[in-house]
Amino acid sequence: MKPKPRNFVQPRLFQSPAAAAAAASVKAAYAVITATDEKTKDIVATDDLDVKRAEPGSSSKQMVAEIDALNGEKGELESRLAEVRTENSKLKDKLDMVKLSYNELTKELRSVENQLAAEGSRCQKLESQIAAAHKRLESASSLENELEALQQQISQAEQTMTTSQRRKSGGVWKWVGGSAEVSDNE
Repeated sequence: MKPKPRNFVQPRLFQSPAAAAAAASVKAAYAVITATDEKTKDIVATDDLDVKRAEPGSSSKQMVAEIDALNGEKGELESRLAEVRTENSKLKDKLDMVKLSYNELTKELRSVENQLAAEGSRCQKLESQIAAAHKRLESASSLENELEALQQQISQAEQTMTTSQRRKSGGVWKWVGGSAEVSDNE
């Protein structure tokens, strides 16, 4: 058997523009990954060389200086932390006082609201009593008007009666003479 000669021309799949673009993007992605890996290797190698090149005496002096600087920073941070904790404690105390004051004011507000509701109810009762009294006063004034009209009628009737009695009465002599009985019967 004879092997078939291969065609080293690109396969038909890579001949389309879309396929070529996809292949190019894949190649670019692999190139970026490879370059990143190489840079990382270079950085690690450079750090190792710096550590190996350092002089033993100067590095201990440097480390002591760095430790002293770090201890100084640590002291500053601890003092600042203590200040913050103190301030935090003061703020908590203030917050507790504000909460207590708020609770007291809330209770007082509820008490005042209850008193206001009671006064509102009392005012409504008084208003209804005032309205009833006002109606009675209106009816009393109309009754006064009726009473005055009746009193006028009574006084007119009395005047009419007294006038008619005077006309009818002829005096004592008529009565003595007996003519008063005759006029009454008529």
